[in-house]
Amino acid sequence: MYSYCKVSTLTAVSEGTWSPTVKVDYKSYATLTCGDGYFAEGPSVAQCGSSGDFSDVSTTKCVSESSMTCGEITATGNGVTKYLNDSAVQYTCNTGYLLSGDQETYTCDSTTGLWSIVTASNPDGTPPTCATAFDAASREVTFTVTFATDTEWCSTESLKTSAETTLTAYLKAQNLATCLSLSQCEMTDFTCAWASDVLTIKFALNQLTDMSDAIILTDAQTAISAATLVLSLDASTSRKKRATDLLISSDAVAVVAATTCDTGYIPVDESCTKCGVGYGINADGNACTICAKGYYSDAESILACTGCSDSKTTTNTGSISADLCLDPATLCTVPADPTHGGQTPPAGSSITIGSKVNVSCDPSYSIEYQESTLYVCTGTPVATPCYSKYTARFFNESPYSLR
Repeated sequence: MYSYCKVSTLTAVSEGTWSPTVKVDYKSYATLTCGDGYFAEGPSVAQCGSSGDFSDVSTTKCVSESSMTCGEITATGNGVTKYLNDSAVQYTCNTGYLLSGDQETYTCDSTTGLWSIVTASNPDGTPPTCATAFDAASREVTFTVTFATDTEWCSTESLKTSAETTLTAYLKAQNLATCLSLSQCEMTDFTCAWASDVLTIKFALNQLTDMSDAIILTDAQTAISAATLVLSLDASTSRKKRATDLLISSDAVAVVAATTCDTGYIPVDESCTKCGVGYGINADGNACTICAKGYYSDAESILACTGCSDSKTTTNTGSISADLCLDPATLCTVPADPTHGGQTPPAGSSITIGSKVNVSCDPSYSIEYQESTLYVCTGTPVATPCYSKYTARFFNESPYSLR
């Protein structure tokens, strides 16, 4: 096992720089920073693995922001935005933080120039929250491995013990469970049974140290799940009375991961957290959900969102303060989109009376000549219509008139 990775092994990226510049410790990260006017397309962080190699960032590049129809999306605290290409972006949280309840990836609408995070329930495009991650109380992964064999294995307690010892040594030798070699986890709940020409081995890996680090077991989970286990087991006292060890290969590996949290926390992505601001616990008490309109949450907790008082409401989901609760009489609802067009904020959004709405027409369509793309939201508004650029209404009154 390597204790660090050399940054020089990372693929050089035009208009970008990796940092640190020399080496990165095991499980730490190298970060790509693009120059002014550029954004990172693909993973912008590379993690150092136990083999001395970084996670794959070979396709990452720095791309000019001029290619982005929707521009940069709003950043989130304690996290990064990873642009998958010029029309898709993904939110990820820094080490020690977990995404609260939202989808991770958003796309760009080329007509309106808006990211899909901007919706009627989220007209401001407020980004998802990265909430603090806390140590798990316990973390365990259970494996069920099956082998097709007509030999009766594990017929005695002695042979079962031998099979457990053999499996442990194999996982260590093949670097499938580094945590065993480093005494970061232990094998527990081992069972071994043969029936109907199938040998079934079940075991669990129980994390022993550094409960803030979910990767300790997920690394083993990924490696074992993808491997074909080849074991040399003693069958000398089995039904067939073989005198020598036999090699058997696994047919399938099933995995169940379980993380237990202390009271006041819930498990998310093999770690423990509270719901971030703007989020509350769901009805089942097992996941964070964004606060609906008319509700807010101003602190990390596992409580439900708090409803606005005095029949007030909010303009956005995910509100983080009672100060965002407003009198509905002061709000205007953005009307339906015009045919062949869209609006910013989107149709159905609640905005303050007197706020302006921008109309964007599809290609080959336009608002009437000399008409503003902006209109004021008040009363019962109607969106400014979009007309075909080839109609008399457009040509007769525009600089492109055929008269």
